[in-house]
Amino acid sequence: IGRPASALEIRMNHDQSKVQRVSFAVITGLLALVFLASGGAKLAGLESQVTAFARWGLPTWFLYASGALQLLAAGLLVQARTRFFGALLAAVTMVGALFTHVAAGEFDRLAPPIILGLLAAGLVWQQRFTYFRAMGGPSEAVHGRS
Repeated sequence: IGRPASALEIRMNHDQSKVQRVSFAVITGLLALVFLASGGAKLAGLESQVTAFARWGLPTWFLYASGALQLLAAGLLVQARTRFFGALLAAVTMVGALFTHVAAGEFDRLAPPIILGLLAAGLVWQQRFTYFRAMGGPSEAVHGRS
């Protein structure tokens, strides 16, 4: 049987929880903005995007499909009920971007998809229990979280 938590321990847990919630909101918002801007640039057919996709040997329709997927990811990220899927879609698109840059030998352009992909993967991990709970799956307590 454990001892009761002290007031300091309770306060530290509360502060940590608050920091985590704020950090989560900031990361989610930044990812949504980045994917909104990037997807919008692709759907608008900005010359830099058209040139890049041509340089990679990708068809124009893929430019628009990528833009639509990024806008979808941004929209899913901002809604609590769909955040898991938005983060998952964002992470998958960044894996695609990473492979594209590696295949093209653009190693100097790897940092953005790596960073964005890791942030999105972190959100997927953070949101996994929310998603599974909504689907009637195992709760956090089953997996040692409380």
